[in-house]
Amino acid sequence: MSSIARFRIKNALIIANLISNAIGVTVVNLLAQMSNPAIPERLSRALKRTTLWFTPAAFLFPLALSLIYERAIRRHFEEIFDGKTSDPTAAMEARRRLLNEPFLLILLDFGMWIAAAVIYSAVAVAAGAESGLVHSILLRSLLTGLITVTVAFFVFEFVLQRRVAPHVFPAGGLYMTPGTKRGRHPDKTGSPP
Repeated sequence: MSSIARFRIKNALIIANLISNAIGVTVVNLLAQMSNPAIPERLSRALKRTTLWFTPAAFLFPLALSLIYERAIRRHFEEIFDGKTSDPTAAMEARRRLLNEPFLLILLDFGMWIAAAVIYSAVAVAAGAESGLVHSILLRSLLTGLITVTVAFFVFEFVLQRRVAPHVFPAGGLYMTPGTKRGRHPDKTGSPP
């Protein structure tokens, strides 16, 4: 397997998460352009300053937590790719984490969008924005979060089932992994409904 293929498999859920967030932001920005409320210059500057620190933090914090969470998964992938046999306990932990990761990523995504709603609304209040504009900013962030987690759920299901699970569960049996949340049934790798 090429190093590019290994990279794509190991980072499939993180890449899917970035794509889901980009889709959510794009959809809400398109909707916002249609309504385009007039934003006072003072508020516009305050929001731009906030964006300079919040956007990197909103991407880096979940990414760091995801990478920490994925340590066992990444070790397991390296062993699989190198043709080694994993310790059964480590392999089970990697499988459990892999199946639960979509739920963690969705929680992180929505948490970041709630943080955006609170922070940007507070910046608007501090800049003296009218209540209608503050509500608009709050609603826009929450709507982006809702769209993002909805898109993310379906993207994660697809990526997990089609791209990642075949490498970790070559014989199927995702449903037999204890301690995992379930997405949809039946899985495409042979589980009963």
